[in-house]
Amino acid sequence: MSVPSSNPQTKDFRVAIVGGGIGGLFCAISLRKSGVPFDIFEAAAQFGEVGAGIGFAPNSEAAMRYLGIFEDYMRVANHRDRYSVILGNETHDHVADMLPHGGPVTSIHRAHLLDVLLKHVPSESSHLKKRCERVEQVSADPPLYRIHFHDGTTHEANLVIGADGIRSVVRDSVLGYRVEPRYVGTRAYRGIFPAQEWLKTIGPENETSLLIVSGLGKIDLVGFVSEPLERRFSEGTDILPPGEPWVQPANKEQALADFVDMPGPFVKTALNSIERMTVWKIHCLWPPLPTYVKDGIALLGDAAHGTTPHCGQGAGQALEDSYILGQLLGHPKTTLQTLRSTLAIYDEIRRPRGNKVVEYSLETGNVWEGWGANGESVEGRKLDAEGRLDWIWQHDINQDAERAIAILEA
Repeated sequence: MSVPSSNPQTKDFRVAIVGGGIGGLFCAISLRKSGVPFDIFEAAAQFGEVGAGIGFAPNSEAAMRYLGIFEDYMRVANHRDRYSVILGNETHDHVADMLPHGGPVTSIHRAHLLDVLLKHVPSESSHLKKRCERVEQVSADPPLYRIHFHDGTTHEANLVIGADGIRSVVRDSVLGYRVEPRYVGTRAYRGIFPAQEWLKTIGPENETSLLIVSGLGKIDLVGFVSEPLERRFSEGTDILPPGEPWVQPANKEQALADFVDMPGPFVKTALNSIERMTVWKIHCLWPPLPTYVKDGIALLGDAAHGTTPHCGQGAGQALEDSYILGQLLGHPKTTLQTLRSTLAIYDEIRRPRGNKVVEYSLETGNVWEGWGANGESVEGRKLDAEGRLDWIWQHDINQDAERAIAILEA
């Protein structure tokens, strides 16, 4: 399939995107929209994503509209008129009802999202089975890099964008040392099951609290189990043994045992309804990175600010990164000679917000556990949850883009 650039330009630099997950594809679409030629390299034999459902909040709409994917996305996404936090106690108290302002709250199956994104990425720019092993600097001024792949091949580019996930290899070349993601002491049981089965148990009055991840009426269950707060990031528990997978098939009996104290039939019914369950050991980049760029290399998405899922912003922040990067790289003032200064602007605009989301998501997980400043009572959790996501959801990414361009043009 040939997908033409929507804003053809002549650029004197070559871009390589390492990583073809959701963040890498967002970046590819943003560069295409801005008229910046690129090649995207994915380690797997086909584009794909691990996991089931994924959500986007109101802060994602402006970037999706710029990328030209909003209408395609909304045709297959599931609209949610609220984002509710409900306790698993017998009375199922509502801790928070977060109503969206300025855009939709939506969810979608990852496979369906990939279908939307791949329609906007030129096949001739996509390269599969290309696992990056290292990035070698060939020249500093102007920047030129040689990417070495597992199959022995190489590729040269003036700008390398590391969208290769939380265990990024490209990140090593930005920082000059290896950063291992840290286990936060929380594991999540996850699986999909038919919505109707659960509705028989919980009753139709609670239907609005379900996360429907596909038009087939499936529910994506994510059940969190956390170690005591004082053990978080403690020595010897924050790095898993080498080679131990973060996501493994789950033992249903163990899952039921972990939730044995949960009152009522809701969680137990859900766990028993899942045929294929996994358990995910949640990691993040902590402490946050001191920079997202070095010379002609930039980090994006989880490679830059891998976060816990408690604010639902992993994909949303990768989308914001892609929007700002596309705006800057597509600008006429960005040339081979100005690449480094342009990337410094990207870092100035995106790093404070990306790093704050990492920190805030950890804090939000504490709030949902009852470890917030106001304690574990229903009222205490309500106080801690009030307006908690407003600064993320109501953020105007267009203002960030305007500020970035103003710095570039100054």
